[in-house]
Amino acid sequence: GFVITYPAMAIGWRWINRASPTTWILYGLGADQLGGDTGAMVAVGFPGVRTVQEFIEQYFGFEYDFRFYCIAIIMAYIVFLRVAAVLALRYINFLKR
Repeated sequence: GFVITYPAMAIGWRWINRASPTTWILYGLGADQLGGDTGAMVAVGFPGVRTVQEFIEQYFGFEYDFRFYCIAIIMAYIVFLRVAAVLALRYINFLKR
């Protein structure tokens, strides 16, 4: 597959991108591993020399300071899905006795 970047995505589809847990995992990994890199790079299709951090912020929309919020969002997904599973096992019963 491939990843459509958030700035290149149609406005009507951006809400479903932010609702997906995979988005936050990729956002956190990309921002943490590449967002703080201030080394110079030349990207094909982009004029001039820029830092990796500038490229990640402009092309993908990943902000380096947002990486800790990504962890909190992923933990909230985990807690929500665990609680929902426990409640479903407790209160949804299709057995007839």
